[in-house]
Amino acid sequence: MKFARFLAVFATVALAAGCSTGGSTEPPATGPSQGATSGPSPEDESTQGLTIFGTPASSYLAEDTQSVFPMNDVSALGPGEIVIPSHIEGPCQDVVQDHGKVSDSIRLAVETPAAVYCEFDDGNALPASDSAGVTVDGTFTPFTSTAELVQDDGHRQTYAMATDGKRAFWLETVGASATHATWRLFSADLETKKSALVTTAEDALGLVSELPSVPDPKLTVHDGRIVMLSMVPNDQYREKAATDPASLEVWDSGDFTTALVSLNVDGSAVEISHEGLGTYGYSKAGLVYTNLSLVSLQPAAGNSSDTAGTGAGAATEADTGADESANTETAETHITRTIVHEVNGTAEEIVVDAGNGEGVYEQGRVIENVQISDNYVAFTRGSTLHLLDLTSKTARIIDLDYTLTTQLAGPEGSTSESQVQELALGKDTAAILLRTQTEGPASGETAISGAFMTEVLSPPDIETAGQVTGVLHTLDSEPYLLRYEDGHYSFRVGLAEGGVAQYSIAE
Repeated sequence: MKFARFLAVFATVALAAGCSTGGSTEPPATGPSQGATSGPSPEDESTQGLTIFGTPASSYLAEDTQSVFPMNDVSALGPGEIVIPSHIEGPCQDVVQDHGKVSDSIRLAVETPAAVYCEFDDGNALPASDSAGVTVDGTFTPFTSTAELVQDDGHRQTYAMATDGKRAFWLETVGASATHATWRLFSADLETKKSALVTTAEDALGLVSELPSVPDPKLTVHDGRIVMLSMVPNDQYREKAATDPASLEVWDSGDFTTALVSLNVDGSAVEISHEGLGTYGYSKAGLVYTNLSLVSLQPAAGNSSDTAGTGAGAATEADTGADESANTETAETHITRTIVHEVNGTAEEIVVDAGNGEGVYEQGRVIENVQISDNYVAFTRGSTLHLLDLTSKTARIIDLDYTLTTQLAGPEGSTSESQVQELALGKDTAAILLRTQTEGPASGETAISGAFMTEVLSPPDIETAGQVTGVLHTLDSEPYLLRYEDGHYSFRVGLAEGGVAQYSIAE
């Protein structure tokens, strides 16, 4: 349910995708040796079909090295701060949620009325609207109401915020639908607190129907322009609008695709680009994004169609299907997932994930949790953590299998399953939240626990690069909402007595 995702049980899920099967090259002289780290042997299936900086991912692995993280209990982090009080006992309260730093004393924030927490009936209509604003030295001040800026909307929730230092920008959408997010983009002067409408999805995208939601509704300000990940009308939608507008009254998710939407801060000069991407972020040099493409694999000369898709033939990119010049009787079309680094308009595929090499992706082994910082890209794939240095174009791959299957296992006689929940990048480290579900020996005994783990991005020497340098903190409940800011990681956990606590850990 989208509403829950943007409130206390919010969990960020980054989509990952890809495009192209460029041929692999020999590893650079320093690449794999500097990037090689603890992990499975090169024959391990966890790296099958994956290339990083044009090099087979297996080249970045050290053989027969088991990753074992030093373990501490969460008590080593100190007490958590109560950020959402318990409503099990006592009066319902308004809740203010942080949305990032403006200055040392001012932070973006959203206040959710008590009625939303205590009276919401799990339908689509909300009993009250969120209020965007700021906290100044911990005290919340709302911006002026946006209720009348878009007429006849009903109550709205706020789910993404950004700032250029002078103004705040945020997205609101009506109700709590799990599938629709027809957004309204607002701004407010940080001095006067006066709100203004920048634009609506209807005006910016030419919509005549509701807009589907995206799992990662990211909003940023970059080079003086507002940038967001949004669903947008695709060619099918535009064709319907031109030939049969009435057909758009029947909502069809197939009429939309993801894209980057950018515009000036006054709502002008709307641009739609990078259709089909999964998530995005900015490095120091340019744009990083994930994508999906269909690739036509043609058999090499003299080969029969039985060899198509095995890597023996040439690969041709196609935006919407097999290349028109391909022999459709012998060519096969497969999905390829990539991470792309675009600098000054030139796109480089820094990660290519072809699944098993034939476009087949096993459950639990695809690129996920993609995170981007000034100089690094990180992601998980199955039980491996990948850390990419964009400057040196080297990588580290950390095998988490022992941690997931053994270090976080439940007591003897129980069955446990652990998985990566979220990933974040700091200045010098990466951090992961893990979730473990344990089934006890007796029927019906189920426990949810978790862990917070860190790992150094670029160890200072080759010897250190081959070893785990992080630490693992175990938790009694499931963690979520992992963030990094000003040298600290933070995450939240639900408390047994109700309410939510937040932990802050220095990098």
